[in-house]
Amino acid sequence: MKAKLYLVITLALLLVISISGCSGVPNEKVSVIASDPEYYTSLAPYSEPKADHKYVVFSVEVKNEGKENHHANPNNITLVDINDYSYAYDVATHALESKEFPAVDVRPGSKAAGLIVFQIPGDAEAKKLIYKPMFGNEVSISLK
Repeated sequence: MKAKLYLVITLALLLVISISGCSGVPNEKVSVIASDPEYYTSLAPYSEPKADHKYVVFSVEVKNEGKENHHANPNNITLVDINDYSYAYDVATHALESKEFPAVDVRPGSKAAGLIVFQIPGDAEAKKLIYKPMFGNEVSISLK
């Protein structure tokens, strides 16, 4: 008897979910703007790149053009160099003292902005930034 009741409840829930059009992935729309790259051999007295490396700093703005909150995060941003090597943002970002790109929920119509730092080999040049949120579409920004 309990098995039949469980089956009926499960089928009813599946019917409700399919009728309501529930989706596991929200439709997030964002626009991303980035400044031209700026290259540095140090950022602060406490922040030096590895030997034969340099820092690349960008100002990044993510605007939520969707209808739901969007979680912006520096972990969503990747730098690709002219040789197609990818780099995650560097911890030196946090040496920028309250100017760094935040990990924050952005309401519809609002934006998150700040600086983000990458560490790349000294002979590398930035080619593009990729913003890839957990949900939604990837945005690629070509750099000069």
